Amino acid sequence: NRGIAAATNSALSLARSPYVALMDQDDELEADALAQIAAVIVERRPDVLYTDEDRIDASGCFVDPFFKPDWSPDLLHSMMYLAHLCVYRRRLLDKVGWCRSAYDGAQDWDLALRATRAAKRIEHLPRVLYHWRHGGHSAQVDFNRKCRDSGRRAIAQALAADGKTVRVDDGPTPCTFHVRYPLVEPPLASILVPTRDNWRLLRRCLTSIRRRTSYANYEIIVVDNGSREPRTRRYLDRCGARVIRLPGPFNHSHLCNEGVRAAHGRVVVLLNDDTEVITDNWLTVLVEQAMRPEVGAAGLWLLHPDGRTQHAGIVVGVGAVASPVHSGLLADGVDRGVVRLTRNVTAVTGACLAIRRDLYLEVGGLDADHLPTSFNDVDLCLRLHRAGFRNLCTGMAAMYHRESSSRRIGDESGWVRVMEQRWGDELGYDRYWNGNLPHGSSPPAGFAFHWPGRTLEQSAALTAAVRQG
Repeated sequence: NRGIAAATNSALSLARSPYVALMDQDDELEADALAQIAAVIVERRPDVLYTDEDRIDASGCFVDPFFKPDWSPDLLHSMMYLAHLCVYRRRLLDKVGWCRSAYDGAQDWDLALRATRAAKRIEHLPRVLYHWRHGGHSAQVDFNRKCRDSGRRAIAQALAADGKTVRVDDGPTPCTFHVRYPLVEPPLASILVPTRDNWRLLRRCLTSIRRRTSYANYEIIVVDNGSREPRTRRYLDRCGARVIRLPGPFNHSHLCNEGVRAAHGRVVVLLNDDTEVITDNWLTVLVEQAMRPEVGAAGLWLLHPDGRTQHAGIVVGVGAVASPVHSGLLADGVDRGVVRLTRNVTAVTGACLAIRRDLYLEVGGLDADHLPTSFNDVDLCLRLHRAGFRNLCTGMAAMYHRESSSRRIGDESGWVRVMEQRWGDELGYDRYWNGNLPHGSSPPAGFAFHWPGRTLEQSAALTAAVRQG
């Protein structure tokens, strides 16, 4: 009766195996869960291993599968997504310390934060091997006040151990958080807006920036690609932004690259003229994330004007080359609030992309020679990832994006071939998009979604049939 951390530690003191797996008292494992875990341990020798999970509802059906990404440190700072089933190398736990009673309610989260910080190899087994009883004791504990308070302290302590000063705010759902990285001296941010003969869209974009931006230290640079309409030219003369005139064939990559070269800010924000600010903190959030030395590109949650998700990160290997996570892809179910959190993604859209100016120039910016309009943002993010940086998308702030209201792209087949030749097999697997979700030309269904429920008896019969071949 000394609490869950003390009880867990008591059990750990009895364990003699080189690996330990933690589960709750009222949940269930798949029949072959430990066998599958053992196979991964033998092959890869991980320090930390976690699996996918689902829930058992009151009628005994499996519902709400959670198909998790591979290791995503920013998501772990937003929610305890490792959860079940979590397996640790015993030597690692001895090194970092076992569960701490001061964090009861989020003791597993605190342990995961410390263990993954010290781990050399973190493996994700993308199989639903754990069934979390919906409405059971563990589910209640995860959403009470103790969990929230303990989780907030665990995150702050883990990041402080890395020398980071953070502020941990409540997230959109119980026991989720928004981690902020306050800046002592907020740097100048340069907002770059390419445009051509779209004065109404441009005016709405620039007006929203000026009316709805709480971050004070910014400049706006409009890169005009040879506007000819008299109304657009008149608006550009009086819009109050610095205007760079670059006539010639439409080459979005070239326009952005020239805008970055002309920028004075330490952070540059590529922004389409068909976007509209709707949350005052948008630039603050982007600059805070982009200034983190480990971060490459940072993007926001973008919405259609009717409130549907237009962009929540980009998945490679979906569609011809890549596809944004949008409402159509999430239509078949729920995502447990993941798109509203800060999480690592393979790429973010150039419609709203923040990056340190020196880093942008260091990796070569957008490819104006081979990818003038399409997939240039994906290519940039893949180069950042290859260079050792993490890209992320955050739901702490949002914008409207009237996608393709400005310029029509046309045939993309040539640029598809460029991406396939350049990136090859790297387009076939997205570490932040679970392999159980559809790939190729089929639309994925989201990070987690409702599926037709199976009873426990049906699952047992299915397992028996598989074993018999």
